[in-house]
Amino acid sequence: MPVLFPIEALIPASLFALMMISTPGPTNMILLTMGAHFGVRRSMQFIIGVNCGFLVVLSLVGLGIGALFAVMPGMRMVFILLSGVYLLYLAWKIARSKPPQTDNSAQLDQGQAGFFKGVLTHVFNPKTWATVTTAMTQFTDPELSPLMVQSMILGAIFVSIGIPVNMVWTWAGDRIIGAIQQERTRIMVNGTLALMTVAIVLYVMIGQFLGH
Repeated sequence: MPVLFPIEALIPASLFALMMISTPGPTNMILLTMGAHFGVRRSMQFIIGVNCGFLVVLSLVGLGIGALFAVMPGMRMVFILLSGVYLLYLAWKIARSKPPQTDNSAQLDQGQAGFFKGVLTHVFNPKTWATVTTAMTQFTDPELSPLMVQSMILGAIFVSIGIPVNMVWTWAGDRIIGAIQQERTRIMVNGTLALMTVAIVLYVMIGQFLGH
């Protein structure tokens, strides 16, 4: 039976995925804000979209888009700037939205917490592109099986870890805002989350610019 994925890379790939998904980044900060406003259940479409977005990036890197950015630095810089603008806009929209008061009131705003926005969050996240490129380089072996097959296995590893970790970040946001009763304090927390998101996005963007 042919080996489809390097056996010795399974545990390192899983640990790498856990580390990259768990650590603070633009996506996790947005999930934290999402949980603060909508809770875990109302954010599930967004969470599923986030993980599908990761698979989109994985597929694009497998098709060679990452290599195209490497040989065309101007295109890469434009992409990083557009990514930062989009992530900041999304965080701002979520931070300004009003959380529903009960399970049966105020339908979830699909324009802000829907599946498609979740997909775009990873597609426009420079950290995701760097993570995928590193994972593809370190944990695949072209001599074992087609790269697309190994990419699918790698994607399964990241998604199986990503969904529960994303839910934890969203739950954390829900607990933070849920424990606050005063409206003034809620506004302060929202502002703090927004500022943290801005700081993380700018940090990632600066790191991308200085790293190349």
